[in-house]
Amino acid sequence: MASYPRFPEIMFTDTARLHARFLLRRHRETGEPILRLIETQTPWKAQMPVGGLPWEEFLERVIALLTTADSEPARAEAAARYAGPIFAAGRLAGDPAIHTWFGSFRYDTHPEREGVSLHIRNNSMPRSCFEDRRECFLRLRDLCAHARTRPFAVRTITCGSWLNDVPVFLSFFPPAYAAGLAASPPENRSGWGWWGQFIDKTGHLHAGRAARLLATGEFPHPRKEGRCSFDEFEAHVLRHAGDAIRRGPPLLS
Repeated sequence: MASYPRFPEIMFTDTARLHARFLLRRHRETGEPILRLIETQTPWKAQMPVGGLPWEEFLERVIALLTTADSEPARAEAAARYAGPIFAAGRLAGDPAIHTWFGSFRYDTHPEREGVSLHIRNNSMPRSCFEDRRECFLRLRDLCAHARTRPFAVRTITCGSWLNDVPVFLSFFPPAYAAGLAASPPENRSGWGWWGQFIDKTGHLHAGRAARLLATGEFPHPRKEGRCSFDEFEAHVLRHAGDAIRRGPPLLS
């Protein structure tokens, strides 16, 4: 069984602090209720441990911490110190081996729309999972072959992520994918497709991007939705994987 790097525990507290600072700013600027902001602007629900503390009990406690008379930074700090250890035992911290990984890539199947969706986790920590593009194409080649064994015709591949704003990631797809990118609605930023950009390649908080969010209220990279035909994606991957095998050394970024 493959061994996967784990996120450091401090990351969960550091990112929870960032999420809390952001939602308190939104609350102050828009008047939206704290509860709604937690549900639509943080990934907190998805981080809760399965079978652990009930979500409603967590909400009651964290909302109380976020609505005291203290300053916004103090409220965010208190909420992060409470939530961080809970999240460190949660889903994001769980065993990645429950999925089938191809390097740092995996896919979910969607038979009802004859497609698959691509997901990414940096299984190369403390290095970037895109550092070796040669390896990425070879692993994506394996992913394509595996997807072709599904009991339905795979016609499309999709991916919703902030990574769709990053050129090296787009290089793994044919031109039609980048040409059809669509912005994700900011009314729901509850997933890591938005918030993953604030974790650096070592698994810690990305301090630069976090500082920019706190200073401007804007995400450095918007989440975008990408889609193309699976045939085109597979042909692109196979061409580059073949080049990688012939050339030997890693491809240049």
